[in-house]
Amino acid sequence: VVPFLQMFREDLRTGSMRLQFEKIALSFLQLFQVFPLSRGDTSFVGESLSGKMPLCIGIALLFFSACFLYGLAVGTYGREKKMPALCLGLGILFALMATQWFPWSALFRIPVLADFFSFFQFPWRFLTCATVFLTFCAGAGACWLRDRSDHPKGILLAALLFTLLPAGSYMDDLSRGEIFLMKE
Repeated sequence: VVPFLQMFREDLRTGSMRLQFEKIALSFLQLFQVFPLSRGDTSFVGESLSGKMPLCIGIALLFFSACFLYGLAVGTYGREKKMPALCLGLGILFALMATQWFPWSALFRIPVLADFFSFFQFPWRFLTCATVFLTFCAGAGACWLRDRSDHPKGILLAALLFTLLPAGSYMDDLSRGEIFLMKE
């Protein structure tokens, strides 16, 4: 965020740096990778993700956000609903803004919006906002699940496993990969 704000202040004539967001945005499938690989080599998923940078929301946020949504749908969510629901909506919006499904080409036809969004350079940067909002929603979902469960410590253990297993898999893959050094 700090480098973004610093560059936002500068007059860099970013109009000439406009990239075609719809071509460099994430595919929808990338958001749901459970075990991302450091090299982006996901041949078991298909050619669409091969060689792409691993960017995903994460299974913990998806699972606990889904728990919150389920609690709302069945009407058993008994806590404050407005803030987590707003966070869920904003999280989904920002996650969609990172994908090719968002109408970037139509948005860039509006000069004022094109100037504003050109500062972001890459649409996957909206995943940061999505993660922040989905974290609040996932917390509400975890509280709902804890209230409904006979084993509240199990919910904490599930959250820990959902967080550490993909991160551990990613770090293992990263440590086994080749190391490239830049000469310049």
